[in-house]
Amino acid sequence: AQIEEADVAEIMQSFENVQIELHAQDLDRTKSGWAAVVPKVSSKRLKMEIAPPIKPQEIFAKKHIRGDITLVLQKKADGSYQPSMIHLMNIRK
Repeated sequence: AQIEEADVAEIMQSFENVQIELHAQDLDRTKSGWAAVVPKVSSKRLKMEIAPPIKPQEIFAKKHIRGDITLVLQKKADGSYQPSMIHLMNIRK
């Protein structure tokens, strides 16, 4: 028997130890004030949320970091998925 794929509006993928280019930084708005480019997943700037227990001060004023992320992909009208946001889950030293 064949099972049809669920019509999922959003999917998430995890990536470990990726380069992150920080493009927008705001210590006061952890949910809306950050944006980054992760070359491994997209050349476009994406909104970035910082997951606790990471403190924004740990990465503020840096241009590049390495870390673990969760990528959120939104379903487009044509059925394909496009990166829409990243969640910074862990900073790599």
